[in-house]
Amino acid sequence: MRRAAAVLLALSTVAALGVGVANAQSQTVAGDKYGGSFGDVRKIVVNNATANLTTKVFGLGKPCVGAKSLSVDVQNRRGRLLYQAQAGCYGVDWGTGLYATTTGKPEDAVPVKCPKFVLARSAKSGAFRVVIPRKCMSGAPNKLRVEVHGLNFGSATGGHAGPTKALRRG
Repeated sequence: MRRAAAVLLALSTVAALGVGVANAQSQTVAGDKYGGSFGDVRKIVVNNATANLTTKVFGLGKPCVGAKSLSVDVQNRRGRLLYQAQAGCYGVDWGTGLYATTTGKPEDAVPVKCPKFVLARSAKSGAFRVVIPRKCMSGAPNKLRVEVHGLNFGSATGGHAGPTKALRRG
């Protein structure tokens, strides 16, 4: 009986204090056009893990065949831009890059050298996977928001999803 009481006391303490295994927060957000209904970005799935911030973008076509551009904006909890993962079709080449801004303005962004940064499309799911290692986001807070903009060829308005809520790092 004492053992059961001790276990219950320990579990209630963990529940009350919120102590436990740290899990990354994730969120799925439906996409929209600027001004309503579905656009080129159908949905995003964001996971703010311990080592990486991962975003999956659904709805855009293959690079330079269907998709023209993609921008994944990483913001602080107040919505200020910190980092941007960008990709675009330049002629027949799909170029990608990671950029940081200290002013919150995209025009002030500078390239970030990050060998483990990934922006690629999965042939199986058709989703773009954007992986930004935490080591490449120096000084970024633990809680981040993500917003995505994308454009397919032939689209007049493109698509948008987010921003997510402020997701806690796992």
